[in-house]
Amino acid sequence: MKTFLRKSLKKQKTSILFQMILGFSLILIIVIPLNNYISYQVSSKVLMDKTTKYLLDSVIQLSGKVDTMLGEYDHLSLRIALHPAVQTYLKNSNHNRFSKKLSVYELQKIIHMSRHILKTICKLNLWIIRGKKLFYSLLKKIQY
Repeated sequence: MKTFLRKSLKKQKTSILFQMILGFSLILIIVIPLNNYISYQVSSKVLMDKTTKYLLDSVIQLSGKVDTMLGEYDHLSLRIALHPAVQTYLKNSNHNRFSKKLSVYELQKIIHMSRHILKTICKLNLWIIRGKKLFYSLLKKIQY
C-alpha cells in the first residue's frame, strides 16, 4: 500500500509539475505576442502622430519663410521700379540709344545698391508693357 501511495504521489507531482509548465508556457505563448502586438500598434500611432506634427510644423515654418521672401521681393521690386532714375530710363527707353546705354550702368548701380535688402536674388529682368525685355542683369549671389 505504501508503494502504491508513493507511486500515486509521484504521478501527482509529475502531473502538477507538468500542469505548471504547460500553464506557464501557454501564458508566455499568448501574453508575449499579444503584448508585442499592442506595443507595436501604440508605438506606430505615437510615431505617426509625432511625424505628422513635425511635418505640419515644418510646412507652417516654410510657409512663413516663403511669405517673408515674397514680401522682400515685392519690396525690392517696388523700390527699384519707383526709383526716379528707373522711371526716367523707362520713359526715355525708345528715344536715344546712347542715353539708353548710359542708363544701363545707372540702373545696375541702383540695383546693386538696393540688393542689400535681399541677398538671395541672382537675376533681374526689366520689362515694358509690350512684353519687350529692356534690361537684364545677372547678379552674383551674395553668401551669408
